[in-house]
Amino acid sequence: HARRDQLLLDEAIDDYTKAIELNANAVPAFEGRATCYELMREYDKAIQDYSTIISIHPENDHAYNMRGAALLKKRPQGLLLKQADYAAVVSDFKTALRLNENNYHARTNLGKAHSDQRNYREAVECFGAALKTNDGYRYANYRRACACIALANDLQREEQRYGSQLSIKKGRLGVGLATNLNGSANANAAAPAAASPTSPSSPKAPATNKMFLGQRTAIIGEDEAAAANPQEFINLEDKLAAATAERTKCLAMAVADLTKIIDKEKKNFEITAVVHLANCYFDLKEDQLASQEYHDALNLIPADEAGNNAQAQQFLGGTMGGGGGMTLNATMAASLLGSTIAMGSVVMAAPLGDTTLLKQVIHSKLEQIAARKDSTAAGPHSGVASLGATASSVAVK
Repeated sequence: HARRDQLLLDEAIDDYTKAIELNANAVPAFEGRATCYELMREYDKAIQDYSTIISIHPENDHAYNMRGAALLKKRPQGLLLKQADYAAVVSDFKTALRLNENNYHARTNLGKAHSDQRNYREAVECFGAALKTNDGYRYANYRRACACIALANDLQREEQRYGSQLSIKKGRLGVGLATNLNGSANANAAAPAAASPTSPSSPKAPATNKMFLGQRTAIIGEDEAAAANPQEFINLEDKLAAATAERTKCLAMAVADLTKIIDKEKKNFEITAVVHLANCYFDLKEDQLASQEYHDALNLIPADEAGNNAQAQQFLGGTMGGGGGMTLNATMAASLLGSTIAMGSVVMAAPLGDTTLLKQVIHSKLEQIAARKDSTAAGPHSGVASLGATASSVAVK
């Protein structure tokens, strides 16, 4: 173990192999060698050693957990697992939990598998269950925050889609009403004075009420009449409200998790968490809190980028959430400036190598906060649309 701990991996592997030659059932030697293979990213060899441990000791929940983790690490950066591989990973973690329901490491790894596969609701549930077993497991808090923010990002896109559909339907309804009412007025003007607008002898009876009842009429066209169906409006508004409520709940949970893991007296090593927390506050329109966290993040950016990269990777423990281990570049910078949640997800998953870019993104957010404050002071009708614009805004207390 000493050679492994000193990262003398080749020498350590030789030592473990010799121990295995002396005792084919030496579980600690197989585990030690598998760990070395993982550090060398030779995951297939690690998986083989963990499988050998399972064959020797079928009730070893730790071996199932470690094999599942090694399988998960084989996932290509930025890609989803194949369904067969995903099923194998989930099976190993669930087997570990069947053997030991208190194995919160396996529960957390199961959450990570769901998160990497972008099944964020399942991931949030798993991280929560792990925290019930060990409420001091900070890594699970961190992972749950990532999953909550990724889910909030998906919900934000749902809100935008429902909002667009409502706008289209309202636009069609407006055009339909104008066409219908103008046509009815012209018809009434041309009718004989003695004729009643609703009598059988009228040249054309108004059909406005039909449209309000959602009936498809020839006057405004089938599509426009369908768009005017009141129940469709209600359904879309309900979906929009539900997405908004769930997104707010996700962001509130992320805030709680991130607040728990960030040391208020010593925030070093936790810059990604601080930026993520700031993004959550920004999207919840808690601008004063967001501004404070952004300024704290700026103060935390070190001059020693190489040292910071190592610290960030150690803290992140590899790829976070569904980000896929992305690194920041100019293309991403442009997209980050347009989405507070996406920014958080990427920064969370990225080595903090380009601190200049990170500073630019943070300064952009601070400028948007200032603009939002100015628009609010100018009056209720002059506001700038926020990145997370929703039908209603609920602040976290």
